[in-house]
Amino acid sequence: MTNTDTVDVDYVRQVDSSLVQEIAYDVTGPTLYVNLNGLVYTYDGVPAPVFNEFANSDSVGSYYSTHIKGHFPAGGFFGYADDFDYNERAAAPVVAANPVIGRGGNRFTVRYKQAQTVYVDTQITVEAESFNQALAYVQNDLDGDEQVLSVVNEGPVD
Repeated sequence: MTNTDTVDVDYVRQVDSSLVQEIAYDVTGPTLYVNLNGLVYTYDGVPAPVFNEFANSDSVGSYYSTHIKGHFPAGGFFGYADDFDYNERAAAPVVAANPVIGRGGNRFTVRYKQAQTVYVDTQITVEAESFNQALAYVQNDLDGDEQVLSVVNEGPVD
């Protein structure tokens, strides 16, 4: 790679750790990039909730050693951190699991953001009779620091 090479990611963050200097996350892989003292390694298939825990952990180095390294397929050595730049995409949401809750005639997709996460939002499917009922199902389970982003009527339940 040369100094002009870029890697498209959805999130990049400098971290305060003696082991890990920077982390980046690409939703499309999903791929995690970890800068270890100037050497960047990739890890494939890292789910969004794991990335959020990693990015928000009290000790990024410890989290890496106990929850990332050896737990996800390593893409291996990616390159030297000085040889490329990250191009951070505009805040595209990272969507987590999609369980189905409730019962009713229509299926709604509800996305909500958890305030303590980096910027991952969660998507769930709600079966309800109306938009308001779907929203009520979700709001009853939300903590005070979570915010509904959207509710979409996906049509009748099959």
